[in-house]
Amino acid sequence: MALRTETSRPQHAAATALLLFAGVMLAGCMSDPGSPASTGAKDTGTYPNLNIKPGQATEQLTPDQVASKAGELRAAQQANASQAGTAPNDVVMLRKIGETHAKEALDEIEAKPTN
Repeated sequence: MALRTETSRPQHAAATALLLFAGVMLAGCMSDPGSPASTGAKDTGTYPNLNIKPGQATEQLTPDQVASKAGELRAAQQANASQAGTAPNDVVMLRKIGETHAKEALDEIEAKPTN
């Protein structure tokens, strides 16, 4: 009469998974590096010439365009400066909020009704 242990089935499943994983990993190593699907650097047989200045990605602004845009920005800055208001300076209200805020927050967190 053969003894069968409970661990044989999980061990068999783990061994099967390990073999499948190893097979997939080896299949990835067997791909041809010269295939069109491979990406990365290409060996052209020559050294790159780093002394060649790259071209411009877009056309550059002329000095007239720069002056025009700077004038528009200055006008917008002055318009915004004239509309800017001052911040309220209510020290009494801010001190009251500072004194009561912590207690109100704790009451809300603890779900206690406030006075």
